[in-house]
Amino acid sequence: MRCHGDHRPPSDAVRPAGEDPVYIATQRWALEPWEGEDPPSLAKIWARKPKFSVNGSRSCAELAIVHHLRDQGWHGVWVNSFGPRELRSEWFPAPAVKTLAETGAPDWAVEAFNRLRAANGGTLGPDFAHDHGSRAGSLR
Repeated sequence: MRCHGDHRPPSDAVRPAGEDPVYIATQRWALEPWEGEDPPSLAKIWARKPKFSVNGSRSCAELAIVHHLRDQGWHGVWVNSFGPRELRSEWFPAPAVKTLAETGAPDWAVEAFNRLRAANGGTLGPDFAHDHGSRAGSLR
């Protein structure tokens, strides 16, 4: 995968009113497009996603970014909160999983993820990554 990035000014993270700013390093990446046809067996929810190349194979933007971060030494998965509620680290035919522990993530990350999921009513639904007010504060 060719992923070209440039460094940007730090972004001011969303935070409760009155708290000091938190600045996060920011980059803009250009992902390599993938040309080709999807297999007829690929579900429509996946086939309609924009096509990007990872090691010469079809992927989507979310998984192309996970791949790039993994190449930089990170452990990452995509939390699919639309369609099938699952975690993916690779494009098809690689299997998806239902728990972060199944991905080999460290225990501290699994525990934090599980607290986030519990704060979201036990689901990976569309509001999974949104601010949950006081519930999110319990992750400290």
